[in-house]
Amino acid sequence: MELSISGTLAILVITWLVVQAFKATKINNRLLPLLSVVVGIAVAFIISFYTNDTKLVQDVVIGAFTGFGATGVNETITKSITSIFDGFARTFSSDVSSEVDEVVNGVENKTKEADSNEVTPTSDVPHA
Repeated sequence: MELSISGTLAILVITWLVVQAFKATKINNRLLPLLSVVVGIAVAFIISFYTNDTKLVQDVVIGAFTGFGATGVNETITKSITSIFDGFARTFSSDVSSEVDEVVNGVENKTKEADSNEVTPTSDVPHA
């Protein structure tokens, strides 16, 4: 029996979870993709023996590629999606800050206009 889609997904999820557990330790983050591949191979090896699969080499290769895939899933989640949210946040905050600037500048201009239109007493008017 070959590894099915559910077996490959199981390798992907288990590998991702194990790598996330190692990420919480003091292991160098540069080693995590390699660790992901090794864990993927090990999980595929275990599933292969558990299911009595006769195509061990094929399963190990699937495990290695699934380990690469687990790294890609993590990178996609942490970098791509968060950068999209950060982009929306920056756009929203810049729109809000430009509107605030417009309001503040409008208030300052009205204050200056009011100060310049203020009537000052002059001595040309005769006193009774």
